[in-house]
Amino acid sequence: MKNRATNIELEKRIFTIQGWIIEGVQDHLIARKVSEEMNLSVRQSQRLVAKAYNSWKKLPGVKVEQSRLLAIARMEQAKRSLKQEFKGTPAGLKVLLEYDKEINKLKGIDLPKVHILEGNPEKPLTMVKREVIIQEYNGQ
Repeated sequence: MKNRATNIELEKRIFTIQGWIIEGVQDHLIARKVSEEMNLSVRQSQRLVAKAYNSWKKLPGVKVEQSRLLAIARMEQAKRSLKQEFKGTPAGLKVLLEYDKEINKLKGIDLPKVHILEGNPEKPLTMVKREVIIQEYNGQ
């Protein structure tokens, strides 16, 4: 029977895997790398990758920026994992464009659309697609 890893060693492994996820390394490559470097079976390495993803969900104090990076990494992973024959079809191109659109929103590259509603000419109501900015009106 092999010796079990301590909790500290397990946390180090998960932290390393999370770094690779953020860098955009594909899941199956991470599992292979973990299996080779840490002398684990493929099944154990796949479980560690899943545990790395799930540990982000459990943390109550995960900052917005970390969540954004995780979402970007997941979308990049999903884009890479599409089958090559599907990528060349119109439906596959549509999926890739949707992923790119969401990634751009998360990165802040996509500019929000601004709508100005006329009410008071001095202080019009301004609405942004993702946020609503309401300027105070000194009327009623």
